[in-house]
Amino acid sequence: MKILKFIIWFLFVLSIIAIYIIEFKYSNTVERWDYGAELGKVISNLSLAFIASGIFYILLVYFPRLRDKKYIYKHASQINFSIFLTGSSLFKEINRTDKFVLFKEIEKEDFFKICETTGPNDLYSLFITPDIQHPINYRQRINSIRISIERDIKILFSFIPHLEKEHIYLLNDLLYCQLMRDLDSYFNNEKYSENDTSFEHIKEPLYDFYKKVISLRKYNMNYEK
Repeated sequence: MKILKFIIWFLFVLSIIAIYIIEFKYSNTVERWDYGAELGKVISNLSLAFIASGIFYILLVYFPRLRDKKYIYKHASQINFSIFLTGSSLFKEINRTDKFVLFKEIEKEDFFKICETTGPNDLYSLFITPDIQHPINYRQRINSIRISIERDIKILFSFIPHLEKEHIYLLNDLLYCQLMRDLDSYFNNEKYSENDTSFEHIKEPLYDFYKKVISLRKYNMNYEK
């Protein structure tokens, strides 16, 4: 893409130079070879057409797209932050806001310690609705996180023509990581984890997921600057 942009700008500058040379600098000189004037006129017309198409593209496509992107990314940024908040709440130890853990990346060693001391059947928190209150365990919580993030990413993909390539890559990297795609049975069916006392054997997929969530948050922070 960078090479293509360079070629376009190079041709744009070259077209301006060609018009200046043909139409102004050497417009009254005698032909040095047969059909030289005709060739010059063709080059000049092509250059004018290229410049005109470039101007129309900038006015009718590029600027409107920039405007749309500005408004879309206001919404996209909020969804990105929602993904980060949801994804970083895998464990209550990570989701503490009193020490701003949300905005600091937890070290791998510390993350693994949490995985080794926390199991899928441990109580996470209370799930509250207007008329129902009941405890959920970590397996249920992490599964709800997976579902929520997949839903948010699909919403973002509805704006895919306006998303940057890096953004699309980070979303796909998260959506197709091992935790999201290969551990459905573990989180959807408790018989696969009913005897587990910790997440030690899946700590790598959990940490990989967490790292990808952090990467998306860093991207979002850089875009907001």
